[in-house]
Amino acid sequence: MAEVLNQARWFADAFLRSYSQLFFSRSRTVGGLMVVASAFDFRMFAFGVGAAILSIVSARLLRFDRSLIIEGVYSYNSVLVSLGIASLLENTPLAIVLAVAGAILTVLVTAATRSGTYQSGLPILTIPFVIVFYLAIATSTSLGFSLSLLPTGPPMAFLPGWLALYFKSLGMIFFLPRFDVGLVLFLALLVHSRIATLFSLLALGVALLVMQISALSVLAGEALPLLLTLNLIFTAIALGGVWFVPSRSSVVLALVGVVAAAAITISTAPILAMFGLPTLVPFNFTAWLMLYALRQRTQDGQPKSVDFLPGTPEQNYAFHRTHLFRFGTHYAARLRAPFNGVWTCTQGVDGDFTHQGVWRNAFDFEVAGEDGAVFTGEGTDVQDYRCYGLPVLATAAGTVARVISDIPDNLIGKPNVDQNWGNLVLTYHAPGLYSLICHLKPGSIKVAEGDWVIPGQVLGHCGNSGRSPIPHLHFQLQALPQIGAPTIFTELHDVIRVDTPPELLATTVVEKDQHIRNIRRDDSFHNRLCAFTPGAEFELVTDKHTETIKVSIDLYGRNVLTSSNGAKLFFERDEDRFIVFDVSGPRSSALYVIRAVLGRVPFDDEIGLVWSDYLPFGLVYGPIIRTIYEFLSPFFNNGGIKIQYTTERDGAAMVINGQTLLTRSGKPRMTTHARLETHGGLVEATVTTPHRVIRVLRKDVDSKETK
Repeated sequence: MAEVLNQARWFADAFLRSYSQLFFSRSRTVGGLMVVASAFDFRMFAFGVGAAILSIVSARLLRFDRSLIIEGVYSYNSVLVSLGIASLLENTPLAIVLAVAGAILTVLVTAATRSGTYQSGLPILTIPFVIVFYLAIATSTSLGFSLSLLPTGPPMAFLPGWLALYFKSLGMIFFLPRFDVGLVLFLALLVHSRIATLFSLLALGVALLVMQISALSVLAGEALPLLLTLNLIFTAIALGGVWFVPSRSSVVLALVGVVAAAAITISTAPILAMFGLPTLVPFNFTAWLMLYALRQRTQDGQPKSVDFLPGTPEQNYAFHRTHLFRFGTHYAARLRAPFNGVWTCTQGVDGDFTHQGVWRNAFDFEVAGEDGAVFTGEGTDVQDYRCYGLPVLATAAGTVARVISDIPDNLIGKPNVDQNWGNLVLTYHAPGLYSLICHLKPGSIKVAEGDWVIPGQVLGHCGNSGRSPIPHLHFQLQALPQIGAPTIFTELHDVIRVDTPPELLATTVVEKDQHIRNIRRDDSFHNRLCAFTPGAEFELVTDKHTETIKVSIDLYGRNVLTSSNGAKLFFERDEDRFIVFDVSGPRSSALYVIRAVLGRVPFDDEIGLVWSDYLPFGLVYGPIIRTIYEFLSPFFNNGGIKIQYTTERDGAAMVINGQTLLTRSGKPRMTTHARLETHGGLVEATVTTPHRVIRVLRKDVDSKETK
């Protein structure tokens, strides 16, 4: 029985996503609304449903990737083909034959198109639909069947002209340009994404402007303005928020895209009309053109490509902004400080001595004592300097590209300007990203060219070789493999600024005289979150319900907490830190509380450590403000609500308290409290706002705090 239910569930998912994929959505709710929209015309409803079922079954029999079938990838184009054929060939046996054949053929064309575009990373869009639908038109014409014109729908005199055009154009997705169909599809789009809805209205504005300066209906009939608007809507949504992170720059890209799509529509419509073909090409051509062109950039950004698993525009925006503001990294690699213990930056970016011009982005480090001095004794010998001979570490994983190890140390105050960089290790981390560590002690280097190194691995020892008047460590990032190539923007990640209080910096450009260190791992702190190990299962209790939480790793290699109510929390736990990335699903889930209290936790041994993070707006504000923000988020440059955390001990327990910035009333919008015990890990999580208190307890742990 369970197997039957599982089969029914995956088939229902595949069926509903056969429709929701038309809006770039994976939502079953959106798919259900779109099915309802098609049901206003029973014949079109029957053709669409039949095509969805037939294509799902065909893809399954052909043993295509089941996960893609469930996502609706192999069926949404078939639905469009069948609906298009039904609109052109009304009640004729040929319509049924072509719809069946077209649905199956579209599955094959989809597979072939996906295979052909896989290496380039381009999406298949509605290319299979266009190919098969044009073939169906040519076949019908060759057999002597007369085709009815694409429908233009009844007039909507009760609506302003621009609004009637909008609803009719949405209805044209199902070849049903009617108010009722368009209205339900608009609601489906609104449920899917407020940002996508905004971009669709932006496209409508461009379409109205184009129609003001051209006579489109004269070119190829009254249906062309509807097809123009629909092409522009899809182009704006795809470029503005699906394959690029919503932002002001993506708005500009969407505008450029819809203008290009409009130009393609105007130029190709007369030619296609000569062959009796509707204008369905502009969206696909424009989207491919923009995607392929922008993927040739040497540095991704402005607008930022969606280089993770795409979701709704809101999810794409939240994921990117959260990562940018929470972690701030400009690079694919996480770059730790290249040493153990506390070191002092003695020359930073645009330094007074050598960090100038194309070598401006670099840091020099030394070790200072409690008295602030970097040497003991007279300071006349390299051995007097506190940093001399200390281990130098790999800043990130990578491959050793160059090593120089035989240059002698200098006498104090007498730099070697002929062999400027001294003994060094140049490491490749990612395309266009190398780290260079210089002035090492001769004979101390522990790695060879071609070696793979891991973060924290000893590369060598600090020395005084090259252009170095006193022992110190020089660190820089560069884009090229040549020794001493121009520097690029240089930053470090997850280092602790030794201050009062000590503060963890997610990303920092180290400044002169700053004292920094890496996270000093506390094993007991790390082990308190061992309950979040794949395969584990536990229960969380709130004042309203109990949830069963399962820990697993999904197909994309992400650690996931899955609640019995359907919510999911994605996290990472490495040697130094625990990080929650995103939460999805019902907002009543206790997982949203965990997101707030344990968003980012460093496993450091220093009590009183302070660090900041950002909470999504949805965790702090109610649905009204959240919805307004989602509409306007592409125009904001904000990562959420800033919150500051600190640690303290309560007996054997570790306590993490958080507080957002104060409001005008002098109170924080939210405070958080998490209690981690040696046995059982997280036993309590509490979120407090001015309007409510949510307390989550581990049901299976007996804690003195929870008694």
